[in-house]
Amino acid sequence: ADIYSSGHEALIPLHLAIVKGHNSVLNTFIKHGVSIKDVTIRGASVLEYAIPHTNLDLINFLIDNDAPVNVKDVNGRNLLHLSIKHGSIDLLLRLIERGVDINAVDKNGFTPLSLSIGLGH
Repeated sequence: ADIYSSGHEALIPLHLAIVKGHNSVLNTFIKHGVSIKDVTIRGASVLEYAIPHTNLDLINFLIDNDAPVNVKDVNGRNLLHLSIKHGSIDLLLRLIERGVDINAVDKNGFTPLSLSIGLGH
């Protein structure tokens, strides 16, 4: 089987393991050399799939294994923008600690802080 073949929504098996919370499968993939730096054909990173599920253990595992943190989606949003919508304070602090740009501006002109205020946080 081709570990890099895409299926539903162009997800590769690595991304599916993240979305489904199959940490043991994810760990097996990484041990066997599957790159967590790969993105889907739509440009989504592993952390973009992990953050909406707010599994901090999984997210920390990915970050500790060098998953890219300074990525932006097609709307110019970085992982802090995404975390504000789906994450926790612990996740936000972890991303800031790893150097994610707190002043990044998305295509709508929002920084993570202005998005947070706009969402009533």
